[in-house]
Amino acid sequence: MIATPLGDVAWESMGSGPPLVLVHAPALGNDRSEWRRLAPLLAAAGRRVVLLDLPGFGDSEMRAMRYTADAMIAALDVFLDQAVGEPCPLVAADDAAGWCMALARDAARIPALAVIAPTLPRPVDEAAFTAWSERARYETLLDAVGEWLAHEVYCDVALAREETASALARASRPMAEFAGASWLSGSLRRDARLDWLALEQPLLLLWGEACLLPPLDEAERWLMPLRPDLPPMMIRGEAVGVQKQNVRYKSFPATRLRPHVERAEDVARAVAAWLSA
Repeated sequence: MIATPLGDVAWESMGSGPPLVLVHAPALGNDRSEWRRLAPLLAAAGRRVVLLDLPGFGDSEMRAMRYTADAMIAALDVFLDQAVGEPCPLVAADDAAGWCMALARDAARIPALAVIAPTLPRPVDEAAFTAWSERARYETLLDAVGEWLAHEVYCDVALAREETASALARASRPMAEFAGASWLSGSLRRDARLDWLALEQPLLLLWGEACLLPPLDEAERWLMPLRPDLPPMMIRGEAVGVQKQNVRYKSFPATRLRPHVERAEDVARAVAAWLSA
């Protein structure tokens, strides 16, 4: 365990070589097992792969509080110092991608960043947090986990069914409702578009082609982000940004929110090639 401002964080590493940290999505019933297929492949490619359970998730300490994106960034900041202690690339999924974009402002510390289907901001719903952080209400929500995995997370129905039992077990742990309610209320989501625009190190954008939330067409907003210091170019009535030259982009057919689970070998090849380049 590593002590952070949000409590003790469980983690592990595998392989040897230059470090690479994988940061899982802070979604309901999730933890570092999100990387169970990808991590061994990256370790075999010559990396010391570091995995953690975010505060409030998995085997990490769970507290009765509303978790926020800023607090998670502070906890990750401490974790990187303690677990790695040297410059290293990050791979982050979903809402965690926004946190890692903020950390990557320090390019000497984060020399490269890969993000998987990063999310755009949405208003924080305090009422939703209050409702879902009540254990009884939260437990009613867990009935929908299997349907969510099958319709939004995975294309492979058999894989979604296989994942449901383990996700429910993780989401049912005592105190797990607070991180879950924080995710549902939007308080773990951060507007990182200005961070992304400012990043100059090598970036990799990965997306499942069948992803529904966020949909594949949102990839254009990351490939061509809007610059606040310039009037936007308008095409067919929509504002278009400027092409980021330091971004490589790869999408994966027949995958949704977690291509690194459904197509781990393909994602590992893309990440390894990007890192070696």
